[in-house]
Amino acid sequence: MSILSKLMKSIGWHPVGQSVLLKIDDSVSEEIKGIQIVGMISNLINKNSALITLENPLVINDKVINNCIAICRHDGYDFFWLYFGFIAADLAYVQDSSENKIDDSSLVRFAIASIKTL
Repeated sequence: MSILSKLMKSIGWHPVGQSVLLKIDDSVSEEIKGIQIVGMISNLINKNSALITLENPLVINDKVINNCIAICRHDGYDFFWLYFGFIAADLAYVQDSSENKIDDSSLVRFAIASIKTL
């Protein structure tokens, strides 16, 4: 855990439950490139990734995405950094929703996004 994360926890701020704006900067799907989506951080998976529940589902290649995994793209910038500004993240969904475990082999990355709190 970073010093910033410890400091934010000590003052009582936590990213879980925060509403966020995801701006899709780049994507494998041209339809969603450049759009903005509102979601809520539902859970921190580890210090560099979080589960985000989307306000409105995305449809990519006939796949409906209600939740996505956001994975920080830069070292030193975890989800506690959202208190101060933007973070860059890869967005992914779990390939087989029947699996309870989330690891890199089960993730399908579909976009790069800028994320900030609302």
